Amino acid sequence: MIDLDHEDDEPISRILGGHLATAFHSYISPDGGNGLRAIAYDIMRRRMLQSPTLGLRIVSFRTFVSLADQPRAWDDLNALLSGKLTVPGLELRPLDRWNMVGKLISSGSPLAGDAFAAQQKADQSSDGLRYAWAVQAGRPDAATKTDYFAAYTLSPKDSAAKAEDWLTQSLRSFNAWNQQALTEAYLKRALAQLPEIKRERKIFFLGAWLGAFLGGQTGTTALDDVHAWLAQPNIDADLRRKVLENTDELERTIRIRAKFPE
Repeated sequence: MIDLDHEDDEPISRILGGHLATAFHSYISPDGGNGLRAIAYDIMRRRMLQSPTLGLRIVSFRTFVSLADQPRAWDDLNALLSGKLTVPGLELRPLDRWNMVGKLISSGSPLAGDAFAAQQKADQSSDGLRYAWAVQAGRPDAATKTDYFAAYTLSPKDSAAKAEDWLTQSLRSFNAWNQQALTEAYLKRALAQLPEIKRERKIFFLGAWLGAFLGGQTGTTALDDVHAWLAQPNIDADLRRKVLENTDELERTIRIRAKFPE
């Protein structure tokens, strides 16, 4: 964080911001590092408002949104959406606005309902409809997860099936980092879907699917589920390789948490 606070190079700032989000969402437990989270919010808020170049302010804004999971940041997100708070020189894109709404939804903010309704009313484009459906996958309740996973497993030929880009857009929201109590149960089912996905979906969907369902987990139970799937006989060799590749980060996360439990 100290390095990021003094970094003036945009690409490096973007990389460091990504590492910071990974640390808070994967390596540090949800109840750990609260003091560090507060420092990170303050640094990124200051940088998005005060950095000397627009590029740095944009990079800092997007890092700030990625970290805005707790109440201290929700008022800022709401103020950015309403225009009461602005990033100098930055005109928010629809996707920026939907990402902020999605963050309020996935973090369980009481501001989420009004923010979603306002953005849905403001953006009724075809992309807006897709973004609206995608961010709602992050609602932290069991019924939402049931409904969305059912949508994911419909055949593309089914008349009720959503377009593939709608599904892809929603996968990260469904597997929000702070909702593992809801999503871990779907990992086995997600792995079981792999042969069908390879057979019926476009090639890039498989990577998005594995990245989201494995990337949203940090626990040993999830890793046990992956190992159980890998232990099955006659698994497609290509699918095995892709699962192994996407399991690396989960294994690293578990080792880091075991070594630094606090």
